[in-house]
Amino acid sequence: MLRSLKTILGAGLLALTVLNAGAFALMGPVNEVHQIPAMSYDIGPDIGAPKNLGEEYRWNIPVLYYSFDEAFLDYFGSNGVAAVDEAFAFFNLLPPVSSLSADLSEFPLEAKRVNFQAQALQMFDLKSRTMSYIAEQVGLAEPDRWVWGLRTRVPISPPGCPAMTYSVIKRNFDPVSWEPSTYVNGTLYTYVITEGCDPGDAVEVLLDPLALQFSAVAARATLPGEFHTGLTRDDVGGLRYLLTTNSLPNIETVPPGVELISTNVATELLTTLNLAELQSRALTNDAATLLTYYPGLIITGTTNIFTNYFVTNFTAYFTNYPTAPYGFPASVVLTSNVTSFIGQIYLHSFGNIVTNNYYTNSLYTIQTTTTTNYPTAPYGSPPVTNTTTVSFMTNLAAGDFYIVPQGSNGCGVAFVNLLATGVTVITNSSFTATNDPASGVTNTGVFIRSQLSFFTNYTFVVKRIQCLPGGVALRRGIEKITFVRRDFDSLLGQLFEPVTDVFTHKEVVNNTEVVRTYRRIVAAPDFLLTAADLGIAPFLALRSNPNFVKVGNAYPNLAGPGIMQPGVEITYNKVGPIFINIGPAFVTEADAVLFLGPWGSFDGSTNAPTVYPSTQSILNLNNTLLMRITNPSLTEAQEGVDYNYQLLGSGGTAPYTWALILNQFGLPSGLPPGLSVSPGGVITGIPTQTGTFNFVVRMTETNSRFIERPLTIVVNP
Repeated sequence: MLRSLKTILGAGLLALTVLNAGAFALMGPVNEVHQIPAMSYDIGPDIGAPKNLGEEYRWNIPVLYYSFDEAFLDYFGSNGVAAVDEAFAFFNLLPPVSSLSADLSEFPLEAKRVNFQAQALQMFDLKSRTMSYIAEQVGLAEPDRWVWGLRTRVPISPPGCPAMTYSVIKRNFDPVSWEPSTYVNGTLYTYVITEGCDPGDAVEVLLDPLALQFSAVAARATLPGEFHTGLTRDDVGGLRYLLTTNSLPNIETVPPGVELISTNVATELLTTLNLAELQSRALTNDAATLLTYYPGLIITGTTNIFTNYFVTNFTAYFTNYPTAPYGFPASVVLTSNVTSFIGQIYLHSFGNIVTNNYYTNSLYTIQTTTTTNYPTAPYGSPPVTNTTTVSFMTNLAAGDFYIVPQGSNGCGVAFVNLLATGVTVITNSSFTATNDPASGVTNTGVFIRSQLSFFTNYTFVVKRIQCLPGGVALRRGIEKITFVRRDFDSLLGQLFEPVTDVFTHKEVVNNTEVVRTYRRIVAAPDFLLTAADLGIAPFLALRSNPNFVKVGNAYPNLAGPGIMQPGVEITYNKVGPIFINIGPAFVTEADAVLFLGPWGSFDGSTNAPTVYPSTQSILNLNNTLLMRITNPSLTEAQEGVDYNYQLLGSGGTAPYTWALILNQFGLPSGLPPGLSVSPGGVITGIPTQTGTFNFVVRMTETNSRFIERPLTIVVNP
């Protein structure tokens, strides 16, 4: 029977009224007395429990690194890597959350679509499921599940179970008002209590069974054939609540490996030294001897090589040829001999040397001075001096460096200003003199050959940087999380190249907001993506329990707030399609029922879905793994001086295209003002601001495979 016009109009007005209604749920540890399996908490694949407002757990590190181990790569190949990269990219593309509109109207209520071919094949989309796993690992619980939850469940005695008295609570919060909500992306839910005599639950059901059911990425509700096209309004609302700097600060600690950078120390002078001289001395001196030249130098390792040396010695003298006319000036004759001997070359690695300027070529000047008496000059006449100068460039490296001062908690220096610049001329001369036996006058002929090199040093006013324990503080949100992929050596459990991140936090001290600077050294991935045969359990993936940390003396009667720490592991089930047969009658392949479908990658196009494992995908992975930026250590820049640095890469198929992506603060450029990155990978311009600048570049090869790498430029005064 058709509904009445009044009912239809009323439903339409309700839909218009609640169009923007929604909710998010907050993830935290299972640390409340009512959060027990008997009331449907911490069951099945749960890795946490919903939290009330003000008791949230969040990240306070702005850049997180994810990696794939060998088990994932062997099964999913390059297509699987690309799918997961795309999942992380949706989170990277979010701007700083405080810049979003008040009602978040720029985000859709529904971002789920269906690929019917993949649905018929019962395939699960790798990218979409990964998006859901990321959402929960950054602090969002399932909003569809926690609209309603049990707070108490007391048997009535008599008769006891299943006769119970219940209290029901809401753990969903509106993304705009932060009030408890019964909507998820505009879909209104009520509940029905189910009682199984352990467990019991308040199960969410649609108030209008004919209404369109919109969900959220954090719901982990994608069915076979479904895929996400992005984040929904409620997902972004939850992230804004967790990350905004405009909310009340939380009492938080910082994860291990994060140090507070302080420069509250007296200024001192730091003068750079000759880089060419260091290179020469380091080759020919062992570690102990080298330390006598450079006190305070940290030598982290030394190896030695035996080799043959060849030294050429020149001897110069003046002579008159017998056939020369009378009065003809004397000529200079050079003789040489080569001496060989066995020596050692030392190869040192240093822990506290920073290059200030480096040049692949250096200027040398050869100055030759001859002094002689003409044969026809009267006795006692002064000698005649001739000087010639020749300058040329050599392939010897040159430049200057400084040794980072060490001290209590020392981890670098902060430059205040450039105080002085000096140019030193280094002279190496050889001297030869001849005598006139007939007259008894000595030094009648002198030959001086001088080799001149030039060294420019700089004297800076600096402050030593102290790296101190991060400690506990009232901290605001970090505005944005950026995920960066790094290739991972799963055998050694390390990143190929450790990363040093410098970032800032807004903290409240004595009712005043201050900005603190922190340093983090990353030697292992924050998110590790792997794969394993998880058997016939109907789990597409197992996720490690987040590393929740609550400060022990903060809000002792509350379940939070707290932080989430690195060490996330997501294990994808690679058992493949599972079929169920029931014996003894239904035991053939024709009788089998598909129990768990395979992983795949698909979208809304007409392209055929990718099924995992894919042989071609695994073959393509070789090029992706070999792609790397070969010169990631950028030379330091100087304010107001032209800067030019060519990024280089290897692996994949050249040529490469380079681009700058959002930095950890969500800005379009983390480069110093005045610099830019060209598509050819050249960083050029004139920096106009001093400081340490962090940014991320993407290197894309011809076949559209890419890697992303965080880089750092230091701009000195």
